[in-house]
Formats: sequence, structure tokens, C-alpha cells
Amino acid sequence: MTEVLLATRNRHKLKEVREMLVGTEFTVISTDELDASIPEVIEDGDTFEANADKKARTLAKLTGRITMADDSGIEVDFLDGAPGVYSARFAGVDGPDADAANNRLLIENNRAVGVEYESMGTTHQLRANKAVIISCGAIKTPQLLMLSGIGSADYLKSMNIRTQADLPGVGQNLQDHLSVTMGFECKKPVTLHRLTHPLKKLQVGAQWLLTRSGIGASNIWEMGGMVYGNQNVDHPNLQYHFTPVYSEWTGRKLELQQGYQLNCDQLRPLSRGEVRLRSSDPRDRPAVYFNYLSQPHDLRELIESLKAMQDILAQPAFDPFRSRRISPAPDVTSDRELEAFVRSTATTDYHPCGTCKMGDDEMAVVDQALCVRGVDGLRVVDASVMPDIISGNLNAPIQMIAERAADYILGKPALSAEYARFHFSDQSGDHY
Repeated sequence: MTEVLLATRNRHKLKEVREMLVGTEFTVISTDELDASIPEVIEDGDTFEANADKKARTLAKLTGRITMADDSGIEVDFLDGAPGVYSARFAGVDGPDADAANNRLLIENNRAVGVEYESMGTTHQLRANKAVIISCGAIKTPQLLMLSGIGSADYLKSMNIRTQADLPGVGQNLQDHLSVTMGFECKKPVTLHRLTHPLKKLQVGAQWLLTRSGIGASNIWEMGGMVYGNQNVDHPNLQYHFTPVYSEWTGRKLELQQGYQLNCDQLRPLSRGEVRLRSSDPRDRPAVYFNYLSQPHDLRELIESLKAMQDILAQPAFDPFRSRRISPAPDVTSDRELEAFVRSTATTDYHPCGTCKMGDDEMAVVDQALCVRGVDGLRVVDASVMPDIISGNLNAPIQMIAERAADYILGKPALSAEYARFHFSDQSGDHY
């Protein structure tokens, strides 16, 4: 049994982490539970977190226990933002450090047996006792698979990579939510543009540090909704987010203005892209082609979204605040002008998915248990397994996918089906 130190003042969190590790080779002991003398490690300017980190490391050296990734393959983070409370993620006692970069999977006799990685200029191999799980996301997961010989046999041959499993769907079916913005100047100085003032920044920061409240505790996109962009869809195809400030990027700096804006995502685009390799060198970035707006349907729905946004922001409730429209410019009204605006300003909402889709057709990469087809001991657990992008944000569904994968791995039975009622089950009334 390997003991891992956690610097913590929260016994409930300590208990939670211990319960999480039941059945593993690891056990957890709190630094506060050790009867060991420790030299003073606090330095001027140290935060509590920095001192807790030093305390854990010092006690580890004094007692022979392990902590942190550079000593043990255990990566330690703050848990839920609570000062001095750590959770541990385990890559094995001899695992790679946090700066390691994957080169390829190790595959022997059609079975994934580990990973080859590079750290500080040296190549290492990490062997798996049971299985390998890839959770690199919709861009890096297909890259790693192709570098490992899993993908289209013809394409891998063209990249001088030996084929381990001929799966033409690897890297295909890339999807994303494309977003457009409409913004207005605000007549009253009530928007968040004031946060750019140094004293206001200080006030916001102090309030959050002392009370965990105020605008520092907000993501400022807390108002929104889903609406119908046209009468031909069965359920909402557009998602809006409202924020009480208008923002524009100037180079790499975000400029805030006295205004407000709506951002809109098209929820079910038809355009599909792909992820390819630039070379067989794992240090090269993948080549990513989203092919946004390659389907006329997507362009049409984004034009409809701008018209719906104009309708929403023209409601009487905005009359005391609404001034000049900033974006699109006030004279942009026709479909042709709106099309040009979409083509020049639409941007990603950072929801890539679908590049290792689940299914049973020839383009499917994983089966219903998230196992890679044709390779034993290998699962993919991330957004790349989604066959189709969902009508909303990806975060919660990906957590669900991970929970389901954990049940598959542990051999737990599926939960009973639940059928939740939601607002759009009722088709009565206006669409927006």
C-alpha cells in the first residue's frame, strides 16, 4: 500500500478522497495527522496554498512518504478551489510527469498495452496492467490514434505509419457550434465596462477573496435561452447567451464597452470537418479543418439567428437602455448583408466533437461501451465519441459519458431509464 500525503484542513474532503481510493493501492494521510516535527517553511509573500504545498513536500522528505507528480506519478491539484485541499490523479507510481507528451500507443497482438511518451528530451514507455483510456479531446485523441496506426489504412500508408487497425472514421465527422454576436450601446452606465478601472478591479477581487461573492463569482453569461429560428424544426435550434457588457478583441486584448450583447450558437449544424496529421512526428500540431458553413443550411440558420436577436433586443424592456447598434452595423439589414456579416465574424464556441464517433457502421471508431473497434484494451472517453453534436453545451454530457465509462470499466449495471420533462415538450404558443 502506497501512502500519499494531502495537505488539508478539511476532514470531509479528506474522507471523500479516501473513499474514492477504496480498492486501489493508494491510501491517504493528512499532513495534520502526522506526528512529525517540521521546520518553519513559511516565507514572506507565501499564500496558504504555497505554504501547504511546502509543508506536504517537507513532510514527505522527513517521513519517506510520497507526494506530487515529480516524485511518484501522482498529480496533485486543489480540490474544488478550497485552500490547501488536494485531490490526486494516479498514473501509477512510475508514471510520467506533468510535462510529458504522448508519442504513440503501444500495441501488441492487437491489444493496447501502454503508451510511449517523451519527457525532457527522453523517450519513455509506460506499460498498462489492464487497459488504456484516451481522454485527449476531439482534436488530440484522433491525432494520437493515427500516430499509433489506428485510422484509415490508405491514409496511414501515405503518412508512412504502419496500420494497426483500419478505422477510416478516425478524425472524420468533426463538428462544432458556430457563434455570432449582436451588440448595442447602453444609454446608462450600468454595464460591466467599469470593471476595466484599476480600483474597480481591486474591489471585485477583494469581495471575491473575502466573501466568494460579487461579479468575481459570476461567469457574466448567466442569462440566456433556447429558441426556434424557424417554423420547420421540432425543437429549438438556437441557443442565446446574454451579457451586460459589449466586448471586442483588439489583438490579444479584450476591450470592454458600455453596452450589452447577445451571442448565439447554431445548435445542430450540418457542416462536417476532419482532423488530419501534418506528419508522423508527434510534436507537430494536427491539421484541423472545421469546414464551417460548408452546408447552406448552417448559413441560413445563422442569418435567422441574427433576425431573432434583433427581435429580442428590440423588446420594450430594453427601451430605457438601448442606444445605437454596434454589431452588426445599423445599416446591415438585408439577407445578403447579414450573410457577409456571418462569414466575416462567426467564431467557434469551443465545442469540437465527433472525431471518434460511437456506432456500428463502417465509420464508427468505438462501440457502445466506448471500446475502440479492432483493438483490445483500449477505450476513448471524451467528446470525440459523440456521433452528433448535442443541442447545447458539451460539458455535462461529457461528464455523463465519463460516468458511464466508469460503470462499464467497473462492470456496474446500467441505471434505470429516466424520462425528464422539459419546457419544449409543450409546442403550444409562439416559437420565440
